[in-house]
Amino acid sequence: MLTSTPKTIQIDIDLFEDLYVYAVRHADPDDPQFKRITIFVKKKLQALMKHELYSLYIAGAPEETRKKVQRKYLDAVDVLEAFQWSADHV
Repeated sequence: MLTSTPKTIQIDIDLFEDLYVYAVRHADPDDPQFKRITIFVKKKLQALMKHELYSLYIAGAPEETRKKVQRKYLDAVDVLEAFQWSADHV
């Protein structure tokens, strides 16, 4: 079965944040559309954070910074600590 994917656009992150703040201030929290927007924005912001952490890790930051960023990234993507490994053990 052929499914269509929603069309997407790219906007500046600052505009994205401003739109969300505007929606929060002016919307009815009980409105189903507002709830849908809130869920989407939370997922998007979490994805942006994960991408930023991964980029910092890959970018070749100092070793101590890389270890901190690696821990934050693995926590953000819900990798249990028992399954995490440090660069020291590779």
